[in-house]
Amino acid sequence: MAHNPLVSIVVPAHNAEATLARALDCLLDQDIADWEAIIVDDSSTDRTPAIIAGYVERDARFRTLSSCARSAAGARNSGISTARGQWLMFLDADDWVDASFLAKMLAALKTAPDAVAAYCGSRRVMPDGELTPSSISTEVGIEPFETFARRCAIRTHALLVDRKTIVELGGFDVSLRTCEDWDLWQRLARLGKRWVMVDEPLAFHRVSPNSLSRNSTQMLADAAIV
Repeated sequence: MAHNPLVSIVVPAHNAEATLARALDCLLDQDIADWEAIIVDDSSTDRTPAIIAGYVERDARFRTLSSCARSAAGARNSGISTARGQWLMFLDADDWVDASFLAKMLAALKTAPDAVAAYCGSRRVMPDGELTPSSISTEVGIEPFETFARRCAIRTHALLVDRKTIVELGGFDVSLRTCEDWDLWQRLARLGKRWVMVDEPLAFHRVSPNSLSRNSTQMLADAAIV
């Protein structure tokens, strides 16, 4: 019988040749080894497919899917559909996490068996390499529904969440080009289950002038829907 990993990591990648290796290397650096990474190539036209192939050949924990979704939400949903782990992580191709991320998040979840998710602090990496101060929303662990009703308080990759619950919720809303994570966290919070906090900045988000998350017009439109 095939072993199901403890954690499934979904990595959507569209024309990510400049940053993808850094994201995948942070998984190889993890303190625990019981994970799988599903890299979803979302119609890339650069060297992204070749980079993915290299990691798949290097380590059997990496596998790949092809997607024509041309959206982070659709690509993530493709990965979710084949994930086997108890817990899900979503890692964008321009982000990374500390080597202790999985170990510390899983340890927190072990102390809270009723929790549906664990979350940690995050820092932004500016184009000049400067790190912003750590950001973490302590109120998510106390009042998740009320917090997410006001704002998207957790970065996509600063979370470890129960896979079966995400599947039951239908995954990400593919009609949203941005704020799709905020929408899913809201739906997750409505279930009234516990979120446990790891009070450390273990997640890092690279800020790029061309990144989709900087498209303020699209974000305002999607935020109005959410």
